[in-house]
Order: sequence, then structure tokens, then C-alpha cells
Amino acid sequence: RLGFTNKELVALYGAHTLGRAFSDRTGVCPHSTGEQGATIHTSLTSTPKGENIHGVGMPGGMSWTKEWLKFDNSYFVRSFESTPDPTLLWLPTDAALANSPEFSPYVDKYA
Repeated sequence: RLGFTNKELVALYGAHTLGRAFSDRTGVCPHSTGEQGATIHTSLTSTPKGENIHGVGMPGGMSWTKEWLKFDNSYFVRSFESTPDPTLLWLPTDAALANSPEFSPYVDKYA
């Protein structure tokens, strides 16, 4: 816990709004670096900043949110999806956060 409160831990998880994971770096998803490992949200033609602004830097990997270069609360909003989007990353730890009686009130608040 490193001295963090439940509220602070949930807020830190919100950092998943930004960024991606790569199979060749973490192994938590099947998508590698490069265009061959890209999803529709992490390819060279995607718009991760929103508003039709193209440019992902290095393509590839799998993101938690569609606009993974835009800081907002979309990571927390995803907790309420009845059908998870298979093109986005959602780990067992993300699901546990949303379903935990200790953490879910903060997930609700940030969504």
C-alpha cells in the first residue's frame, strides 16, 4: 500500500487513461510494438488525442482507452461497460478495482 489511502490508490489507477501495454515489454497483452502489433486505437491512423488529431509516435501495443493520449476519466467510465471492448486492454486487476467494496466508491466517484 506504500502509505496510500484507498482513494489515492484508485486515483493512481486512473493513470491507465494514458498509455499502452506491449507484449514484448510487459507480457500482459498480445500486442507488440510496431504497426504489426497495433490495434485500431494504437495504429498510425488512429486518433488517440481525440478531435481527429493523428499521431501516436510509435505504433503498437494495446491501450486501456480509445483516446489514450487524452487525460480524462474514460478509464473509470469503462468500469460500467456491460460488454467489455475487446480492442481495449482490461486486466483482472482493473476489474477487481471496480468490484472491490473498498475501492468501488472511488471508481464511481471518478467516473
